[in-house]
Amino acid sequence: MDAFFAPVAFRVQTYGLALSPAAADYAERLLALPSMRAWYADALREPWREAGHEAEVPAIGAVVEDLRQPADIPP
Repeated sequence: MDAFFAPVAFRVQTYGLALSPAAADYAERLLALPSMRAWYADALREPWREAGHEAEVPAIGAVVEDLRQPADIPP
């Protein structure tokens, strides 16, 4: 697995970025790896929130869908 490209593959997925066919295939193969799927699932279950980042979101844009589990403390 390409540890440096792994987070980029998640961003490609999240933002629906257009890639060349070869790059899209590579990102899809990374996202299909069991370790990547586990990392993604673990991230969605993470209850911790950083209040500063949570406060920035409404100032920058709108949240269309939040797939994270509810926070254990208010942001």
